[in-house]
Amino acid sequence: MAMSGLAAFSVLVIVLMTSACVAAFPELRRRPIPRWRLAVPSLLIAAATLVLLYLPPSNDLREPQVWMMALVAAVLGLARGTLIGLQVDQGAGRLLLSRAPEGFWIAVAAALLVAGDLVAEPLGHVGASFSKTVELALAILASFLIGRNMTLVMRSRDTPHRDL
Repeated sequence: MAMSGLAAFSVLVIVLMTSACVAAFPELRRRPIPRWRLAVPSLLIAAATLVLLYLPPSNDLREPQVWMMALVAAVLGLARGTLIGLQVDQGAGRLLLSRAPEGFWIAVAAALLVAGDLVAEPLGHVGASFSKTVELALAILASFLIGRNMTLVMRSRDTPHRDL
């Protein structure tokens, strides 16, 4: 019974990460995207990360070292968000990001980390240290992306209108 529950959570995490990659793909094409589109990959990766942090072997969301590294990554994401060139069509609520493909690549890296963790666990029981490393990396990637996208959304509200 417990194993089927873990399998269901594993499928949920895979679906969330795949959805995050699909949602972040339009950022890679350098075309105008709706403002709301920036929130979707961040939320999906954060949800998948929280599910993985809750699953064994850690089973505990109160690990201060993970949250401290996530906080540092969020601050770096905020800084990155301020450096990205941004054009906004205020009427349509669309954004054009200049030289900012990392949103998609962060989603891909997070999905590959999850796939590696899920494949390595059944094959050889790599152990808690590998899973903890993946959880830390996912927390860092999710926090960076959340900080970056939150900054972009906030900046887009005050950026002068430009037809896109």
